[in-house]
Amino acid sequence: MVKRKTIKENRGFKGIWIPANIWLNSNFTIQEIVFLAEIDSLDTTETGCYASNKYFSEFFALSKNRCSEIIKSLEEKKAIRVFYEYNKENPKQIDKRIIRVVGKSNTPIRKIDRPIRNLDTPYSENREDNNTSNNNTSNNTKDNKPSIKELTERFNSLWKEYPNKKGKEKAFKSYQKAIKDSVTDETIKQGIENYIQEIQFKRTDKQYIAHGSTWFGNRRWNDEYETGSSANNQKQSTSNSGVRF
Repeated sequence: MVKRKTIKENRGFKGIWIPANIWLNSNFTIQEIVFLAEIDSLDTTETGCYASNKYFSEFFALSKNRCSEIIKSLEEKKAIRVFYEYNKENPKQIDKRIIRVVGKSNTPIRKIDRPIRNLDTPYSENREDNNTSNNNTSNNTKDNKPSIKELTERFNSLWKEYPNKKGKEKAFKSYQKAIKDSVTDETIKQGIENYIQEIQFKRTDKQYIAHGSTWFGNRRWNDEYETGSSANNQKQSTSNSGVRF
């Protein structure tokens, strides 16, 4: 088992507060919720959260690729905004990634003399600093495409979750195409979880559950599913409630 590595410095809090509107939001996975809580705990000053994928990897005991996927998913769901700070001498070189929690008004974005802008391209950790360390770190990892071995392992992890394991080979080919189109494992996993919830909610007979090859081939993680949870969530008051750890 991979051991977590935690650093206590540069934190001005006694615990983590997760608002009810986040905790009860079925649009977020548990991993995304705890990531959001950690980012929020580091986004406490005008410098924002600039923890690297390496930091998140060690803190949550996950791969850097998985951490990158979760952060990208949070950005797509508009829970966070991601900016990049460029080097003065080389405008194409990213010096730092800055993450801000959307809707957080107590930490204004600082004014600096280096350009900051959003990027649609993947984040490469050429040089990053961490909120949790006073030392600058350098990472020369290249932004390479995942190998077949890695894709196979990732797909197998998703395939274990899918309820009708028919047509694995075709499903894997569809998965590869989806990853090439920048679909994340987290998006697919969430789709599987939603589909399973609908199956349970509707008590769908096993013979009517889509074959894995069909579900992956039609990219049905994009479908909207009836899970029966929306009505229950709406009954919860989110104004003054939450979960404190």
